[in-house]
Amino acid sequence: MKAKIFILGKNGKIGKKLISFFKKKVKTYGCNRIYKKDEYIKMTKQIRNKENIILDFSNQKNIKKLITLSTRSKVKLIIGTTGLNKQQTENIKKLSKIRPVFMSSNFNINFIKFLKLLRNIKEIKGFKSTLIETHGINKKDKPSGSAIWIKKILPSINISSIRYSDTVGEHKVIFFNKNEQISIKHKSKKRKCFVKYIPYVIKFLIKKKRGLYIFRV
Repeated sequence: MKAKIFILGKNGKIGKKLISFFKKKVKTYGCNRIYKKDEYIKMTKQIRNKENIILDFSNQKNIKKLITLSTRSKVKLIIGTTGLNKQQTENIKKLSKIRPVFMSSNFNINFIKFLKLLRNIKEIKGFKSTLIETHGINKKDKPSGSAIWIKKILPSINISSIRYSDTVGEHKVIFFNKNEQISIKHKSKKRKCFVKYIPYVIKFLIKKKRGLYIFRV
């Protein structure tokens, strides 16, 4: 792999896992934030090759300058930061017309399969549905990006968000009526499951010249 990997959000829980994961595989650079001028300039100087990729698992404050950085340096983006507002999402879509961007609120491939299962079930006639999503106490966005994803599949679902301890991530969908209850749950026990599929995403994105790419469910 010729590309250099720049990890934005190196001090975050996923960022640390990414640096550890890629350490022996490819030359990796870590940065925690770029929304401050000196940090942005420093990262701009490091990125000169259009084959380079930024893995963004930081926070929403970085998005504006991240888009500017990609526009100027031709760097490709993999965005896993959640809690983006509509304007930020729209700006990423505009960027994707000239740069390749892969975007997902969850990179756990088995969670994607869980979503596909929900897509096949959809709504059950005569049943209401609720989602209980549980994450660690330090997770800022509520509901989570993954919970919002589930809501797109099941529009009428009610969401309850729990922030507790150091829980990695749990999503439990319950279909119920007066007589019956059906539960389907996905639980991530280790954060490693969020990063081990990313090399495949990199391999896919490295060949692209532009476009917005997501996991299809």
